[in-house]
Amino acid sequence: MEEAPWRTIPELIEYSATAYGSDQALVDGEFQLSFF
Repeated sequence: MEEAPWRTIPELIEYSATAYGSDQALVDGEFQLSFF
């Protein structure tokens, strides 16, 4: 597997927020956390 660009959940959320540049990233993060 490829190494993820984040190591912790906060980094994942921050990475998502930076990638999407909107609050929707936080919603997507919440969904991904509950999905996994």
